[in-house]
Amino acid sequence: MKVLILTLSFLFLTTHLLGQDSDPFEIQEIRAEFQRIESDFRLNMKQVEFFDQSTDGAELSVFSDQSGAVRKISVIYFGETGKFNADYYLKNNKLFFAFSQRHEYNRPYYWDEKAAIEFEDTVVFDISKTKIFENRYYFNSDLKLIRWIDENKKTIELDSVLIDKQGEVLLDLDQLINRIDE
Repeated sequence: MKVLILTLSFLFLTTHLLGQDSDPFEIQEIRAEFQRIESDFRLNMKQVEFFDQSTDGAELSVFSDQSGAVRKISVIYFGETGKFNADYYLKNNKLFFAFSQRHEYNRPYYWDEKAAIEFEDTVVFDISKTKIFENRYYFNSDLKLIRWIDENKKTIELDSVLIDKQGEVLLDLDQLINRIDE
């Protein structure tokens, strides 16, 4: 009986403690580094605007620490019917986390009452009706995508899908890095 009680107590405690944060250590470290960057108000920011990739332009922000190392790259692509923004987090010049949001507006942002009447529509642009779709990408120190949480909040685990998405995210980041010194 004592063994049963001890075993059940051990299982309860183990389950309870592991349930507190069941993510692998590598994911926990990524989240901790993300928090360090987000809370560092000493980062220097440089902004670059460009207009060749979206209807209403784009804004690129680069955040560097006191030593000049790039810690975060943010981009926002503006459009008539939505916007897309992505943040890339770096440690030792390597991507470790990326976060993106795609915003879908209910109508183009200029679609006011006058436009609606003109086009026999009953709906006008309403920012509160914007749908937001998020993706989170976790990379290990070898730049391998180890976790992707998609816009449906599902963890994608198929290696072939991860490899394709890994290439896509790294290519996007590389193109942004090339714009920094243009």
